[in-house]
Amino acid sequence: MSVMLGLISVMCLTSLALAMQKRDKEIESIPVKLVSIPIGFRPLQIKCLKNSFEWQQTNGNWNTIHFKDKDVSMGMQSRPQEMKRFMNFIINKILKNRQLSHLGQQHTIIMWVEPDGIMTYLTLSYKINALNLPVRIGALPILEGEEILQVKK
Repeated sequence: MSVMLGLISVMCLTSLALAMQKRDKEIESIPVKLVSIPIGFRPLQIKCLKNSFEWQQTNGNWNTIHFKDKDVSMGMQSRPQEMKRFMNFIINKILKNRQLSHLGQQHTIIMWVEPDGIMTYLTLSYKINALNLPVRIGALPILEGEEILQVKK
């Protein structure tokens, strides 16, 4: 009797695991976008993940920097050319804010943070704040499987 109950328990757990795997495979990416955007708001979107971060170019394409180190700061230091290119992108956008302000517009950094990307977010925001340039930085949570849509200007 106990053997039968054990087999039934194993069968239930197996079928539950298979159902969960099937459900995970069926979940497609869910689009996420900013809504009720103020006039003149130009978002610079950055997605913070555990071992990488992505930023959206003006043309809508995404660039990614991956790092293998568990320590985010060390991982970023292992990619000096890519980090320099990213920081130059941010600096150029911030410097353009002076020209844009005459048109009533501003670049604003939006950092989408996955649950396990908090250290990447903290490190990036520290590096951007260390520039001592005037820019707004906002953080929003995003879940795995959610896709960030480009904001139309």
